[in-house]
Amino acid sequence: YVSINRIHSHDYFQIIFIDKGAAKHTIEYDNGILMEPRSVSVIFPKQLHQITFTSGTEGIIVMFDEVLFFSQSMP
Repeated sequence: YVSINRIHSHDYFQIIFIDKGAAKHTIEYDNGILMEPRSVSVIFPKQLHQITFTSGTEGIIVMFDEVLFFSQSMP
C-alpha cells in the first residue's frame, strides 16, 4: 500500500472514484473500508480521513467547495 497522507482534513469536499486497484479509506478513525474498482467515497469539509492506495491504483479525485451549491439570481 502507498499512503499519500497521514490522517488529515481540508476545507472542501472530495469524491473519490476507484477504477483499478484498491485503497483503504479510513474516515473519522473508523476501521477503514476497502475500496475496489467501481467504488466511490465522499469526504465532507473538516472530516478527518486517510486513504492508502495499492500500487497501480487508478481513479479520479474530484474536489470542490460549498460555493458550487450556491446560486444567485440574475437581474
